[in-house]
Amino acid sequence: MGADGRARVWTTLPTNGQGLLTTFAQLVAETLGLEHADVAVETPDSAVGALHGTGTYASRSAIAGGSAIKGAASALRARLLEDAAARLEIAGGAVRVVGAPDRAVPIGELVRANAERFAVSEHYDPPSISYPYKTHACRVEVDPETGGIELDRYVIVEDCGTLISPPIVEGQTHGATAQSIGGAIYESVAYDDGAQLQNASLMDYLVPTVSDLPELEVTHLQIPAPATAYGAKGAGEGGTLGPPAAIANAVADALSTEMNELLLTPERVRLAAQEALAWLS
Repeated sequence: MGADGRARVWTTLPTNGQGLLTTFAQLVAETLGLEHADVAVETPDSAVGALHGTGTYASRSAIAGGSAIKGAASALRARLLEDAAARLEIAGGAVRVVGAPDRAVPIGELVRANAERFAVSEHYDPPSISYPYKTHACRVEVDPETGGIELDRYVIVEDCGTLISPPIVEGQTHGATAQSIGGAIYESVAYDDGAQLQNASLMDYLVPTVSDLPELEVTHLQIPAPATAYGAKGAGEGGTLGPPAAIANAVADALSTEMNELLLTPERVRLAAQEALAWLS
């Protein structure tokens, strides 16, 4: 906590687009009664000092990193209250008398009196794994002549535990699902018979665009995970794992056959449709 009443957070977790800066700032702001803009989150940097990056894989960001940040912010809150006396509370960036918001001690004033006391660190090692639970279901239309697949409807029900920032979780769900739909229908690494890579750049590598994706219907079940400080579970894994199986099963149902191999290319789908029609005839 700085003498200006603003909090600064150093974390070992880098961000790769999943909204960690927003999520971690929100945790600290809610714990300390600060405005979101009064919390700065610094990602791993060799210039910071003793912190070493741990990576952001396997949902460790919200579960392990978020719990550590929550613990440090809670310890900091306790010290602020101790120094301001037990009859005061934290709200709006100041320590206030309970029931009398006009009587307050600014947080910066407390920090200036003993700055070292308000630098808190916390380590957190989850005692168990906190898996998310997600179900994906879709309805597709298959053109047996072209092998084209159109996603008519896509429904997701997921349990990410306690949602720290619902818009961030929603964004992770949409992004991961879009990525995995691409892995089921559009994206592949192609080689010729001489092992020469055929799609080495995005000029040749097909990825889904917004026009290729259906509107995602997402429902959240918030069953807190007991192993984390605030009940969060992972968010992105279900989106990356569910779509290939859901889409392949839907195509198989449409063609009354089995689709046990990805990528669902038009050629592969058209061949499966021809084999299914031949069997029916």
